[in-house]
Amino acid sequence: MKTPLPAPVSGPAYPVAVRLGASLLTLLIVVAGAGAFDALAQQPPRAWLLPGAGLAVVTGSYYFLMRSVTTIDERGIRQSGLIEKRVEWSELRSARSAGFGTARRLLVQTESGRFRVFFGGTPELAQAFVAIATAHPPGAAQADPR
Repeated sequence: MKTPLPAPVSGPAYPVAVRLGASLLTLLIVVAGAGAFDALAQQPPRAWLLPGAGLAVVTGSYYFLMRSVTTIDERGIRQSGLIEKRVEWSELRSARSAGFGTARRLLVQTESGRFRVFFGGTPELAQAFVAIATAHPPGAAQADPR
């Protein structure tokens, strides 16, 4: 079975609304943290460890949420991020599309039984996810899509 994609598709992993919401939430966290700065300045340096680690986690999460890209091409599906996710077409057992609008997810099961979730934030990725899920339904025997 050949994967029904006319051309490679690539785009942000998260839709604009999710990225705007994350920006607002991150800004609120930073403003709240800045409000506590005076109290923290009075504490010994070791007291900065927990808020510093929290700031690093929030900043890192925000960075990867903003920069993650999902790509579907002749080799398979991959998504950049803190840990890159990748499934080659030859490894794909089944796929299911979930979500609504452009906030779509593609739930993929590999031949080894492992599950991967890919996020798509554009209409083109949403359409590609539906096409892949239609071509690789759960429970159907799959051939190499190449």
